[in-house]
Amino acid sequence: METQAAITTLDAALSDYELGKSTGETARPWPAMAADLERLNTQLRPAADYAAEGTVLPGLLAELHTLYVTDPDHRAEVLQGLMDCYHATGVLLKNQGVYGLPSLAAFHARHIAEELDDPAWLGLAAWLKAFTLDGKNRPRMLAVSMGGANELATHLDDPRVVQMYGILHLNAALASAALCRGFGNLYFGPDNVGIWRVSIAVELGETGRAREIARSVHPSRVPSAARQAMFWADLGRGMAQERSMQDEAVEALLRAEKIAPQRIRTNPFVRETIRDLLRRRVQRDSVGRELRGMAWRMGVGLG
Repeated sequence: METQAAITTLDAALSDYELGKSTGETARPWPAMAADLERLNTQLRPAADYAAEGTVLPGLLAELHTLYVTDPDHRAEVLQGLMDCYHATGVLLKNQGVYGLPSLAAFHARHIAEELDDPAWLGLAAWLKAFTLDGKNRPRMLAVSMGGANELATHLDDPRVVQMYGILHLNAALASAALCRGFGNLYFGPDNVGIWRVSIAVELGETGRAREIARSVHPSRVPSAARQAMFWADLGRGMAQERSMQDEAVEALLRAEKIAPQRIRTNPFVRETIRDLLRRRVQRDSVGRELRGMAWRMGVGLG
């Protein structure tokens, strides 16, 4: 009930307040406002205490808008405080399932960021705009995130901007993954990136690193038998370099062959790995039989 009442009050604040116009509310001196903002940012927001946030945000917005008009000596600090409040408001409303109002908070944040004329704050406004979009509008989320990141690309000497640049790219990656983007049938996304990372680690001879990366990769999510097979093939090639993991290597290579036999049986790197394993293995155990069977299907001998 407290949160719902706060949503109603925030709706009025988002509709009625405009930068440069006093709200008619009396504003406390800046130090008192700064203390309330510190509590908002360091206590209420990290705890996701939406009921408490909703209680303080309408009053903070009213006072800060008034203070912007009446206290020009603290105008930059007031603008940053307004950014914090609109940021918190947008996140609160979005996470409470409110439709429309979160984007209005992002609209106000963009106006404030333009007044600050600071790339880092403009980046935050872009992130908030992308975040507060309807969750089903992933193409727009992707476009807004990448547009915001591109605007920051010439300001990466500022550590604050680097942080916003990174978070916007993460937001874009999330949107792209949700869209199951596959331009050029290359399946760009988190799991295919993971498959590439495994391949690169193997090529660098970092077999332990390859196994570590592989633990967080889900190749079955990539709708390509060839890419799934290469994940297991490269992982098997890497493990084959370690004498203690040769059984696991054979199992991974067999799995790759089963997924995409035509892709794997002609791969020169897999064929060379099979040949090396044949030279090193005891020939009579069950894994040895599986290895020899794979070698036979590939036409690989010891010569």
